[in-house]
Amino acid sequence: MKTRNIPLVVIIILVLLNVILAFYATPVTDYGDAGSYLELSKKFLGENIEANMVHRSPLFSMLLALIIKTVGIPLAFKVMVFIQYGLVFATSLLIYSLFNRIFKKPLLPFIISILFNFSVSTIYFANILLTEIITIFLLFISL
Repeated sequence: MKTRNIPLVVIIILVLLNVILAFYATPVTDYGDAGSYLELSKKFLGENIEANMVHRSPLFSMLLALIIKTVGIPLAFKVMVFIQYGLVFATSLLIYSLFNRIFKKPLLPFIISILFNFSVSTIYFANILLTEIITIFLLFISL
């Protein structure tokens, strides 16, 4: 299998798409397990939280705690959405690269990576402070 470089037009389109989505997005912190990850990040910041969080993934909460410590709580949520869309962008490039090895024409990998970006579940989870986006990114890194 031959690895081909990602065309600049694909990178530009994916960057624009994810920047637009990130600016448009409203961070959701009060749905699902988002509150639990927020509480765990507060634990990392030294606050005395009584809840048992041993069943939660610590990586996302550590990143959130670092951002909260850097920019404060109100802005941290929007910064996390931008980071998650950055991970969506990086995952899209990995998807393009992976499928570019399978298909001979670069149009199909481009369409697949764009469809991943426009997937309702991708947009949904990128706006909620949950671990799904970082999990998908780490999954594609391992592939």
